[in-house]
Amino acid sequence: MLVSRIVAVALLAGAFVPAFGIGPVSADSMFGSCSGGVINWTADNGGISMSPKATTIAFAGEVSGCTGTPNGISGGSLSGTQNASGDCNTGVTGPVDLTVSWNNGTTSRLSGVWTAHAAIPDTNVVNIVGGEGAGQQIEINTTNNPTPTDAAACWGDGLTSGSHSITAAYFR
Repeated sequence: MLVSRIVAVALLAGAFVPAFGIGPVSADSMFGSCSGGVINWTADNGGISMSPKATTIAFAGEVSGCTGTPNGISGGSLSGTQNASGDCNTGVTGPVDLTVSWNNGTTSRLSGVWTAHAAIPDTNVVNIVGGEGAGQQIEINTTNNPTPTDAAACWGDGLTSGSHSITAAYFR
């Protein structure tokens, strides 16, 4: 009798685990961290200026210095787009869809909300929604790489391109 109750409780608990998003780590789980890289970006719609507006941003870059990761991953290339809104003063934010093509031939698709500022470092946590590490998250820390013409572009016709250094990335 006691054994059948324990089995019933275990079965019920197992039925509720997926409903709360708790489950086993997948076989292709990501762990470890990356220590560098760069994200280059270009913005359409006149770029980013001192007046808030919507813009689409294209990303291209690389992640490097990865250690403690599975399957021989040491880095990879990054690309994707963001539908952002904001301005040079307060930064831009919006949904992002990125793909990382890892050096071992696998990919990870990242999705979430991304925020970038001109003057302060940013920490963005996005979901790994497909490929290597699906179901996990990655935290990406960045800092802007300003150029002497950025301020003039912000006050003028708009900043249409730039780059942010990846200072660290952590798999969760």
